[in-house]
Amino acid sequence: MKTIVAVVSLTLSAHAFAADECVQVGAMYYSAAAQRDQAIPQDAVEKNIRKNYADLSNHYNLETVVSVAFKHYDISPDMLQSLASAKCQEGRQ
Repeated sequence: MKTIVAVVSLTLSAHAFAADECVQVGAMYYSAAAQRDQAIPQDAVEKNIRKNYADLSNHYNLETVVSVAFKHYDISPDMLQSLASAKCQEGRQ
């Protein structure tokens, strides 16, 4: 019985971690787009994203995040955050 409880607990905590990570991914895209909208140069935004989201750098190409934000300048930071978070969740399923 204890084994079953432990397995269920680990499974639930893995799902919670994945959800938290997807929230962070959305926040990372939001940050890149918000800095873009403040007319901060792309290379400075890359440095800021790398510094502020270093814990995600092992799983995500941070340069791609910034290039997507700059390429899609017509998408608001809020919308980009929602799209990135949803895409992350989709990838987890």
